[in-house]
Amino acid sequence: MPEGRMLKKKISRDEEVAKLSDKTIILYTWCIPHLDVKGKILADAHILQGVVVPYLKRFTRKVIEKCVDELGKSPLVVVYGNGHKYMKFKGFSKNQKVNEEREAPSEIPDPTPDQLQSKSGVTPAINKEKVIISKGPSVDSIEIYDYYTKTIKPGGKENALRSITRLLTKEGLTKEGLLSRINAYRTQLTKEGKTDKTYWIQPNNFFGKDARYKDFEPVKQKFKAPDPNCKLCKDHPGIKYIEATQQTTRCDCTIIK
Repeated sequence: MPEGRMLKKKISRDEEVAKLSDKTIILYTWCIPHLDVKGKILADAHILQGVVVPYLKRFTRKVIEKCVDELGKSPLVVVYGNGHKYMKFKGFSKNQKVNEEREAPSEIPDPTPDQLQSKSGVTPAINKEKVIISKGPSVDSIEIYDYYTKTIKPGGKENALRSITRLLTKEGLTKEGLLSRINAYRTQLTKEGKTDKTYWIQPNNFFGKDARYKDFEPVKQKFKAPDPNCKLCKDHPGIKYIEATQQTTRCDCTIIK
């Protein structure tokens, strides 16, 4: 891919660009230098955040997703994909002089004819959360919920599983990270001597829109030399010390205090 692409002055008079919100205009124009030889780019929010706007903190993943949705509804861009989301800039070939022999071929699939001819210019987005929940919660979601009920207490199972699924599929949190936050909450309860479960946070509130999990940072511990029977250590032979978040199964190693 070249160092950049052409941004012509006529973009300032483009009525379709002018209809976009300010943040969407920034994302749209800043994507142009990163387009491949066919005018396409990966449009998953976390990728755009890291590649196109890495230093603009106001461009959160939710903001980027809204911008991509807005672009998909405009005649400027086709948003499409299965699993991954992509964008194809419709005016790319008219505004860029490209020597395909000197550039790497595009690795992004083309939109289908139906996607190109869509009146809105947008492919119906695949909602990973709905797909997963329609098939039933994932094994990881169930394990996280079950661990919470054993470690803290049960409650609001259906809503909790929905929220856990969203955190894993859309918010980018990991199973290990959520388990560690549960452990951090349990540690706090023990430390403060709170034994009345009536006031303990239910899982649907811990993982749901209240996002109480954010109040508890993942706990990190250091463990001594690898133990062949330890699930955390066995995959790291020869490593003198291992730093890991607390897991469902505690490490059998001696904790360095």
